[in-house]
Amino acid sequence: MEADFALVYARGLGYANSYVMDGGIGEWISTVIGTKFSGERITARENALFETRKRAGEMFTELNSLPDSLKTKYLESRKFSAKKLDGGCE
Repeated sequence: MEADFALVYARGLGYANSYVMDGGIGEWISTVIGTKFSGERITARENALFETRKRAGEMFTELNSLPDSLKTKYLESRKFSAKKLDGGCE
């Protein structure tokens, strides 16, 4: 219930990209940070999902290890343009 109030409050402040996580932060941590590959074969979709979750988990861990004064600079340094990734060397 408190999460719903926080969502309404955040959206009222103009944060349109706000959501309530099903299962909360504990479920997110077990799903994203606890992601492991098992087996011999993996589909392209499963690989993309695994890689995305792995990167998100690494970023979450790195961000939480920083003091609050450096977190904004860290997030700004991690932003990149999709153009840089598309097309390789040009």
